[in-house]
Amino acid sequence: VGFTAFFIILVNCLLGGFTDLDGIVNPAPFATLGKQIGPISLPALFFTTALPALSLLLVFRVNTGYARWNEARTLWGGVVNNCRNI
Repeated sequence: VGFTAFFIILVNCLLGGFTDLDGIVNPAPFATLGKQIGPISLPALFFTTALPALSLLLVFRVNTGYARWNEARTLWGGVVNNCRNI
């Protein structure tokens, strides 16, 4: 999806021009072809359905990472306590 979005942005810049961060409007190298084709866009439906699933995946990965960190912290605390007892 990321590569497709990057490709569409690149094609739109080449066919329709772009405005840079300074506000300068840069002309398109292939403006005549861009007038015939028009701008290309992605449907928003895919992003609206994929984002909740990706956010749940991120939550599960963060929770798993925290559980692993907490277990390692507990085990390391046990090692430190055993070393103190020696």
